[in-house]
Amino acid sequence: AHAAMVLLSLTKNEIQWLVHHSENIPLKFRNKVNADDYQEDNLGEMLFCLLEIRALFKKHADIVRDYFVRYISEVDLPKFTEVCKKHPQLDEEYHQLMVSFADAMKGVSLSEEDQKNHNLNGFRLDWFRFQAYTSAAKPLVSIRAIPEFITVMDATISHSYYIDGYEKYLDGTSDLSFLFFFSNFFRFNFGNCIEDYRFSRYSIAFAMACDHFIECTNKFCPEERSPIRHRSVLSAERCLEDMAKQTACHLEELCRESIKLEQQVLPSNAANMLKQEAAKLKKKQKDKLRIKEFVIPGSESYRKSHENLTRIDRSVASVTELLAAFTHFDTIRVVNATLCPIEYLRDVIDETFSGSFAALAFYDPDNGSISRPSELLRSISAFARTLKSIDHFATVDIGGLLFQSMLQHTQEIDKRGQKTVSGLYSSWFTDVLLNKIISGGICYTPSHKMFVSHRSVSLKAENYTDVAEMESLAELLGPYGIRVISSKIIDKICQEVTELKKIVQTNLSSLEQIRSKREFVNSNKNLKDCEELLNKTIRIGVMLCLRQLLHDATLSVLSRRTPTLLSVIQEFLSHPPNDSYVLHKYETASVIGIECPIDSVLFSALKAKKESSNEDKQIWSLYIVMIAMSLPDLLNQDMFVYENVIGGFLNNAHCLAKAINHLASVFFTSGGDKAVLKNLVEFISIASECVLKLECKKSENENEPVKHYEPLYVLLDIIVQESHFLKRDTIEKFISHSIIRDAYRQVNLIDRDEMKKRRKKVDGRSHEYS
Repeated sequence: AHAAMVLLSLTKNEIQWLVHHSENIPLKFRNKVNADDYQEDNLGEMLFCLLEIRALFKKHADIVRDYFVRYISEVDLPKFTEVCKKHPQLDEEYHQLMVSFADAMKGVSLSEEDQKNHNLNGFRLDWFRFQAYTSAAKPLVSIRAIPEFITVMDATISHSYYIDGYEKYLDGTSDLSFLFFFSNFFRFNFGNCIEDYRFSRYSIAFAMACDHFIECTNKFCPEERSPIRHRSVLSAERCLEDMAKQTACHLEELCRESIKLEQQVLPSNAANMLKQEAAKLKKKQKDKLRIKEFVIPGSESYRKSHENLTRIDRSVASVTELLAAFTHFDTIRVVNATLCPIEYLRDVIDETFSGSFAALAFYDPDNGSISRPSELLRSISAFARTLKSIDHFATVDIGGLLFQSMLQHTQEIDKRGQKTVSGLYSSWFTDVLLNKIISGGICYTPSHKMFVSHRSVSLKAENYTDVAEMESLAELLGPYGIRVISSKIIDKICQEVTELKKIVQTNLSSLEQIRSKREFVNSNKNLKDCEELLNKTIRIGVMLCLRQLLHDATLSVLSRRTPTLLSVIQEFLSHPPNDSYVLHKYETASVIGIECPIDSVLFSALKAKKESSNEDKQIWSLYIVMIAMSLPDLLNQDMFVYENVIGGFLNNAHCLAKAINHLASVFFTSGGDKAVLKNLVEFISIASECVLKLECKKSENENEPVKHYEPLYVLLDIIVQESHFLKRDTIEKFISHSIIRDAYRQVNLIDRDEMKKRRKKVDGRSHEYS
């Protein structure tokens, strides 16, 4: 114990020497000695060891005190007696002092009453008197003649401090309050400690040393205690925050590297390797082919020597050492405050990485570019794996932090008011993708359940809307995040419905006349904005198709991730309490992605916009009439071409089926299923009547340009197939099955002819190029 106390004293002296000489190098040595000689890299380790030993002394104070009580009475006293026998002149000349020494040593005992009343100041004062007597000009006994006695008494005096002056003795050998006056030295060495991975684990000692600053005050200036106490706590908090920020910085670097390695194994990067291998086989120059040098995944793991550390190795070592520093103490006591280091790390990690997931999306509103959902999912998974590795070294509860962060990303904005992943993708789908679809060049393919771009469009919609990408998006955002995107699409649909209502109101009187007279054929010439009505309805259908893709992906992910919960919800939906709760049942179903006969979410959104139920019912019934009469106008559009490959029309006219069925179920749901069925049957009757009569007139007037009405029959059949209320025999009442079957055959023949023409064009271009 005494050797440890001596070690504390020497360490404190070394630190004091560094403090005084690092900023003030002596003039005679400034030109001869390098300034680095007055700096100590392992200062953090010295502080850490000093504080650890000091803490052990404080913890086991009773044991140390009892040990030296016994030591003085059982070891020092016999030595003193033996030395006195060797030097009898001491007893002759200084008899009273020798008796006083012996009595003081004998008076030390282990009883509780004596331990409280131990006072060895007289014993030490007698020793000072003895030194004064023997150090005079002509002493009776010279101090130089009794070295053994001096050694024994010095050791005994040192041991006496452990009994009645333990706290003061410990403060004298290990107090670090002087660092309060050298803040620049303190900050500089703390910064070096957290940056050097070899000593990072000792950086916690700087925060612990702040507890000593309050000891630099004295009783003559009591007003200084409050500001110094406040500054001590702030300094400790700043140290912990800097340690946490340094850890977060290294973690961010490791996460970026993990994402980079994850991207190297993407299937899209395999093409680069194939190109490189093909170029080597053909012995062509890489500059001519402009092929980037492909880095084989895993090459970063090769080492010539384990001693050569890479940048990532240093980051891993720094994170490990800093986490060891954070977990060395559960709490740190600084003056009257108790600090929890791991909480500072948790807060900084939460603040640093909460917005990182949105940054990984790389959304650029100017160019309309964003990461593919599958790539973002892989990046976030790699990001999360790296962060979760912290739990191997410290109990930071990274899983809880990631859960809270991802829960924020299911909303449009996070707690800091910034856009989340849900907000970015909802903006991209509604502002970029839908605008591209409306402007043309992108069509929905029901057979593949995705949107497909033509060659002239730079945006490849299939890279973002196929089944795999949509499921990745649903896995990222969950039902709540998908609901955010769906609500934005619903808002867009409501805007289009408002425009539809205005168009119908403009033609209200004409539509009532036509409906009363039952003169539907060619009557649309007297109507305004028929083509606009068709286009807006197609847009609504496109939005509903996109929304359905999101719902299907959500249902697929839920069936894979939570099959038991999903089965319970499906069982609940199959047995509703009564008919009054049917809309609530459908709303629950829409959240998990189950398609229902009535779109309750769209119904709730449009319900707020209704002014009068009777007036709205009349307007929407006339809308059904107007859209049915406007269907033949689709023949005037160049892109109204059915392609069997995509299972739809190039101008997305097949999306009319979803739009008409959804709008009819929403507009007439107050009247029940019969009202919905009645209006849909009216739509089929009017549309089939218009198409059949126009085709008959075409055969009578041979001078008119040739028009193929078969796509319209196919469109009507798609509308019936899409409906939850119409059945196959409904359309057969107005159009025979043979006509529809022949229409499909003719459409496929037209599609084959178009494909042959395209192949000829491609072959001609390739021949010219060669």
